[in-house]
Amino acid sequence: MRCHKSTMILVSLAAVMMTTNAAVGRPNLVFTMCIPEIYWKECVQMMEDSASKGIPISCISGRDRYECIEKVGRKEADVVAVDPEDMYLAAKGNELASKAGYNVVEQVRTKEEPDAAYRYEAVAVIHKDLDIHDVQGLRGLKSCHTGVGRNVGYKIPITKLTAMGVLGNINDPEYSARENELRALSSLFSKGCLVGTWSPDPAINQRLKETYSNMCALCEKPDICDYPDIYSGYEGALRCLVHNGGNVAWTKVIYVKRFFGLPVGVTPAVPTNEDPSNFRYFCPDGTKVPINADTKPCTWAARPWQGYMANDGVNNIEAVQKD
Repeated sequence: MRCHKSTMILVSLAAVMMTTNAAVGRPNLVFTMCIPEIYWKECVQMMEDSASKGIPISCISGRDRYECIEKVGRKEADVVAVDPEDMYLAAKGNELASKAGYNVVEQVRTKEEPDAAYRYEAVAVIHKDLDIHDVQGLRGLKSCHTGVGRNVGYKIPITKLTAMGVLGNINDPEYSARENELRALSSLFSKGCLVGTWSPDPAINQRLKETYSNMCALCEKPDICDYPDIYSGYEGALRCLVHNGGNVAWTKVIYVKRFFGLPVGVTPAVPTNEDPSNFRYFCPDGTKVPINADTKPCTWAARPWQGYMANDGVNNIEAVQKD
């Protein structure tokens, strides 16, 4: 999946570079992209495909995305595909950042949601009649998660609920970082479904799942508490909420819309057997928002789109952005 995603980004980048060449009026100008070395084969293939279509592109590799950012900054390369955190590091970096004149050339958006403000938005979904009026009301509920270690269903609720003073101490030196998190969740929620590998060590993984077994109680296979499980993942967390006794589900807006048969971006509604009128988005301020095609969801966090970043040696960036 990761390689497929990377290949799509590289192919899209080829189109951006072709536009760049046209924008500066120099069709034979060769732009060089830096790619992490693990994707070198994909970039070589893209160069061959692009050459046959008259798009002059070359590649150089870096150890990782951050070294590629540095190479673009030193003008050893022109463009690099970056995640939002890479853009932040480039902007807040050392003296090189001020000399490089980094520019975000274009965002990488999906065909399904070309106008969405964010790559994804994290939400909490509850039953509409649940008697809860603030985040402290989450205590003792049954919680449905995407999986251990994942952003939307694990890291974001832990981070936000810790900052809000809802989760207990997650920095007890007697326990590992992961066990601190599991202990806190296990104490906050009465039951849950949180599948995955809780520790790479099989013995520790088993011990943790036995110690905090209530966080596996809502899973399809509580004794295994691992993938595959119909109550895991973005849609699985919603199934856990709707069909398996959960009180709150942590997932993404786009999956809520799909699950309840609502329109997604440019994709028309595809009816399902689930009724969104029986559920609500639960907001960090304790309010509840209806789930329908017209209401704006309240989110717990949002992730910006990926993008392409160039240095100030790439001319006429404004023309590229308009295209």
